[in-house]
Amino acid sequence: MYAAAPAVSQTLTVIAAFTITPNPSKETVYRGDIAAFLLQLKAANGSTGTVTLSCSGRPCRSYCADLPTTVSFTNGTALAISGVFFPATTTPGSYTLTCTGVSGSISHTASATSSWRPNAD
Repeated sequence: MYAAAPAVSQTLTVIAAFTITPNPSKETVYRGDIAAFLLQLKAANGSTGTVTLSCSGRPCRSYCADLPTTVSFTNGTALAISGVFFPATTTPGSYTLTCTGVSGSISHTASATSSWRPNAD
């Protein structure tokens, strides 16, 4: 005769839909600067839950980070900062930063553009 296994309960909250909006959407930075974008996330229908953030599209030898890397919705909104450090060795030009948010199997992206110049005009 086998004993019944104890019941296991687990709660997983997944956001059905959300948007990510970077502000500003374009920024000009100079030697040694950091391009910083405020990420505003909005959950559909005031949902609650968490979204894990990441960024990509940075130029060679630069560093990209999202702070915090995981956000929780409060009243349907969450905020984070996405930034890229451009060292002096970065090739001048325009770079598109892609911010990705993942909640369960749902993934959304938003883009922001940084124009890097070697010296302030």
